[in-house]
Amino acid sequence: MLAGPMPGQIKANGASVWVRTLAPSKVEVRIDNEEGNLVFGPVYTTEETDLSAVVEVDGLKPAIKYAYKVIVNGKTISPEVEQTIMTLPEDNQSEEVKIAFGEFTFLPSDKDPAVVFRLVGEDGQNLFEKTVRKSELTP
Repeated sequence: MLAGPMPGQIKANGASVWVRTLAPSKVEVRIDNEEGNLVFGPVYTTEETDLSAVVEVDGLKPAIKYAYKVIVNGKTISPEVEQTIMTLPEDNQSEEVKIAFGEFTFLPSDKDPAVVFRLVGEDGQNLFEKTVRKSELTP
């Protein structure tokens, strides 16, 4: 149902979450915190958007780590690792920042397309890698 949600365009009060699905879908992002549940979206992936969409997340507090979940067609997707957004500090404040790079591969011409999720450490070694095929996600 889902290929690699990826946060980007991180700001002090939010971020964008990029999502690619395996079929046209309704996508939302949910953040559960001490203030309650925040739901962002919906946005829709279509064939015209190459099954991609960006969910804008805003109204967050600066310099806070938020766990988030992606909801596709009303179903919460359970990742194998925690998905988080770390908001930036407010203007004129500094903190140590670490950047992580991710990668996924999607071949729509394949009869059973695969998505590869990979997390690479500072030393260049793979910390996590998981390949998921479309047939594993859909009946």
